[in-house]
Amino acid sequence: HIYLFQPFCPMVVFKHRYLVLEIFLNPDREGKKEDERTLSELGITQAIKQSLETNFGEHGLAASLNRLQVQYLNPITKLCVIRCLRREYQKVWCAITLITSIGRCPAFFNLLDLS
Repeated sequence: HIYLFQPFCPMVVFKHRYLVLEIFLNPDREGKKEDERTLSELGITQAIKQSLETNFGEHGLAASLNRLQVQYLNPITKLCVIRCLRREYQKVWCAITLITSIGRCPAFFNLLDLS
């Protein structure tokens, strides 16, 4: 048989960027029990979402949320890895830079590596 029509089977490749970040908390609160609850994947994700919405509006938030995820978090070393889409990484990076607190704990991020 000769097929005149071949089914369209696109190969979808998601291109991601990974941001390796160091989290600095308020030195007065260093080592307290509240930090364990604050430094969670959910807490960091909520802080990023709030910063995206505040600085880029609903459209910027919706565009960046597609593949945004905290891949790794170590509360002891305060390192985390965040995955996002390649076309949105600059917006996510900017939003992370503008974060002033995670939950009620003052904090800021330092980008160590971008891949």
